[in-house]
Amino acid sequence: MLFADLKEIGLHSPVGFTHKGDTVFIGTRSDIRAFIDFDQNGKADTSWIFFDKMPVSDHPYEWTSALSVGPDGWIYFVLTTDSWNPGASPDPQGLRGSILKISPDGSQWEQVATGIRSIHGMAFNPSGDLFFADNKGGGNPTEELNLLQAGKFYGHNPKKYEGKFDTIIPPVFSLENEIAPSGIEFNSV
Repeated sequence: MLFADLKEIGLHSPVGFTHKGDTVFIGTRSDIRAFIDFDQNGKADTSWIFFDKMPVSDHPYEWTSALSVGPDGWIYFVLTTDSWNPGASPDPQGLRGSILKISPDGSQWEQVATGIRSIHGMAFNPSGDLFFADNKGGGNPTEELNLLQAGKFYGHNPKKYEGKFDTIIPPVFSLENEIAPSGIEFNSV
């Protein structure tokens, strides 16, 4: 069953989604949209823009991905890098290649970490730590499993951040394969 037709409302490249209660959040190239199915028929009845402060372009790889609800109730997500796009959209706040978080009501947001390439999977463990899997390339010599340290730089696209960070946070574990990880799930038992 089709829950929401994003093409119908003009949204492109849905890559990440999460839910909080009965609200489903879908990340696209241009915004994060919230949807609710009030009549419980399996199809969204209404939607609204939850967050739209990201730089937008027509490049298909500039995604909003890996949405997760944190233990603090904020929505965490990734704006994938623009380093492989020679015609990248203007990004005056330097948000591309970052993990960001948005307050539960959508009124506040903050950049949590930078130097991210392309994360399609991140999750909080039962202790509230955020783990994420980043892709190989552009300063990442391997596929990576990382543990979030707020305010830190994770190594991708080092020229963009030259002089801003003294250290690169290494991965918790390097994945020696050619397949990009796309999800993380913790066993709660």
